[in-house]
Amino acid sequence: MGDPAAEPASLQELWASQLTPDDRNPYAAVVPGRGWYGKQAAYWKDIEASVDGVLGGYGFLDEPDIVASRAFLTSLQTPTPDSVACDCGAGIGRVCKGLLKPLYRTVDLVEPDAHFLAVARSELSPHRGTFFLSTLQHWAPPANYYDCIWVQWVLNYLHDEHLEAFLRRCSTALKPHGFIVLKENVSGTDSFILDTDDTSVTRSLAQFHASFEAAGLAVVREEQQTTFPDSILPVWFFALQPR
Repeated sequence: MGDPAAEPASLQELWASQLTPDDRNPYAAVVPGRGWYGKQAAYWKDIEASVDGVLGGYGFLDEPDIVASRAFLTSLQTPTPDSVACDCGAGIGRVCKGLLKPLYRTVDLVEPDAHFLAVARSELSPHRGTFFLSTLQHWAPPANYYDCIWVQWVLNYLHDEHLEAFLRRCSTALKPHGFIVLKENVSGTDSFILDTDDTSVTRSLAQFHASFEAAGLAVVREEQQTTFPDSILPVWFFALQPR
């Protein structure tokens, strides 16, 4: 974790100090070790492709995570035999396997790390859905296709402009009555937390809401997960739909 005293005072100052021209360009390739996105790629390249690895050593959170996510998701919609979902930032397919695949006929996965996606293919086989090797800032989903787009523990890696552009693309990808569901760490303060180890930023509730507003999305429901240890950052669900 970075030194809080050295952190910029605002997200705008953070992006001004951290982003390269390529980081601001949604079409630029990610070069491991170079810039905001490249540092992330280099970090995750060395992480073990396991539940404990993708959860940062907190593998014991897997079961309470899936249980709470299932309760939140099924309170929003009842999937039909033709329902389609997408798991964004899918990693090794942990969320797809435990949550989405049992509920949806087709589940696409979006993951930028090739070694994680290879494990997901193996773990989920046989599987109905497409495996996209892509960052979220590069991913272009089909229009009017998904009943649910699930995004978990990954938006802290996008800077604001790309976060809002990603959410707008997801909005157009939803079927009528579909949802974008986000599950993310929240800072628990009025400000953000910069992590220089994995090059990420944990936003405040107000900062998330500002990005949802900028992306033209309404918060249909939000709640905090209450079954995680107090020793970790607060984790919140957000169910979003186009305004």
